Amino acid sequence: MQPDNPIIYVNKAFERMTGYTAAEAIGYNCRFLEGKERGQPPLGELRAAISEGRECSVILRNYRKDGTLFWNQLSISPIYDSQGNLTHFLGVQNDITQMKQAEDALRLSQEKLSHLLVSSPAVIYSCKGSGDWGATFISENVLGMTGYEAESFLADSGFWLSRIHPDDAPTVTAELRHLRERGSHNIEYRWQHQNGTYIWIRDEMRLVRDYQGNVLEIVGYWADISDRKEAEAALAEARNQLQAVLDAVPGFVSWIGADLRYLGANRQLAAALNVPQEEFVGQHIGFAGNNSDFADFIGAFFRSSETQVTGEVPVVVGGELCHYLLVAQKYRQGAAAVSVGIDITDRVRAEIFLQQQAERERLIG
Repeated sequence: MQPDNPIIYVNKAFERMTGYTAAEAIGYNCRFLEGKERGQPPLGELRAAISEGRECSVILRNYRKDGTLFWNQLSISPIYDSQGNLTHFLGVQNDITQMKQAEDALRLSQEKLSHLLVSSPAVIYSCKGSGDWGATFISENVLGMTGYEAESFLADSGFWLSRIHPDDAPTVTAELRHLRERGSHNIEYRWQHQNGTYIWIRDEMRLVRDYQGNVLEIVGYWADISDRKEAEAALAEARNQLQAVLDAVPGFVSWIGADLRYLGANRQLAAALNVPQEEFVGQHIGFAGNNSDFADFIGAFFRSSETQVTGEVPVVVGGELCHYLLVAQKYRQGAAAVSVGIDITDRVRAEIFLQQQAERERLIG
């Protein structure tokens, strides 16, 4: 063995890989390929193997003659003479730069995916495509949504199904049985949190099949929609309360869009026109009879810049001509209006009677 272990031979592949000619490499220790990175941990292993005269394989960051980095998988084997003396080391270099770049890209993708799985508000999962539908993967953020670690779902195949609200479980299992025909589906159901309360989950899933059409697994995600469900319930309650108040109003109340179509009506108006309340929605304001005066009144109101208007309008109700005091108020920036009508037919008839009575007295006197 020569001092400092100089290179005594290189082949053409070495020249192509490193950019150095044989003349530039022979006679020098191969550390010139390390550039300024002389402290790489694998170098310690390599030096120990040379000192002990044994085989070794390491991966090094080396540099070509033009300064570009390449990953070098270096393997060395000791060579002995006939007397058993160590004379040389045979080194084999393999440029694995593309493999390392692929590994780095894969690791980066995995790190990004891991970050997305943890930070996403949705829980990502996969499960068996049949049988007990046991979970095969579930993202770690399931803990924040359900109060349970991912391992709880993976260790017990019936864990998820057993905690679906009893009223919702039949629907969920029925949907799962139809998944093979549909390929995907979404469903909303209640699921028992670790603290004993129920949360609302929107579950979207689809089948994954192989090239022959065989089911491999189910993949999907859960979204906690409890806030939305609470808001919907609160809105429904508010609507019911408002409807109760409007139904108690002795006159006619209706909501009308700028296209002159009903958005809703109270019970008194529906009963007077003998039309179910739900059938008002989407109908033109003159659909239930010949009330052109009312339609003209509302149409003129929407065309005007006024936000509120009051007027007396004749309206045909049940085939009888009645008189109503109408008050209309725009809302939603003029895109809709609420109209309240109070029956003043008796007052109008009394006024007409008094006018007629006064006219007769004048003629007599």
